[in-house]
Amino acid sequence: MVIAPLNGKPTLMVRVGNENHHSMVEAKFRIMYSRDQELAEGGDFRYFHDLKLHFDQLTVFPAALTLRHEINEKSPLGGATLESLEAERALFFVSVVGIDPVIAAEVQTQKDYSWRDLLFGRRFVEIYTQEEGRLTVDYGRLHDTEPVQRAD
Repeated sequence: MVIAPLNGKPTLMVRVGNENHHSMVEAKFRIMYSRDQELAEGGDFRYFHDLKLHFDQLTVFPAALTLRHEINEKSPLGGATLESLEAERALFFVSVVGIDPVIAAEVQTQKDYSWRDLLFGRRFVEIYTQEEGRLTVDYGRLHDTEPVQRAD
């Protein structure tokens, strides 16, 4: 899970992969952000926020893609730093639900991340290559990152 500029805007990104040898259909994607927040009366309370994604469903989920949440003035992550996320014990829940057409049934997966899993100023490496006219995916590099190059 990374936070880096995308088209000049800070963006939370998570890469997900479909390791089946066929596409999943009617796929739905979700990232939920959970944090402790102080109450005016004292103490704190755990809040849950659905993060708005650039897209949250696809008719076909073929291989791998990156879920993206733009961090703007409407985002609950606006102004967040690694230190603030640690202080609020931030957690992120990523889920994918879709239909496996081979077994004609709904399938789902979920992965949880904490603030410790966030990498600031990094992006995911390219995992697609073209070989003999076919697009292939290197699933071994699905979560590999590299530093973001600054535009000068």
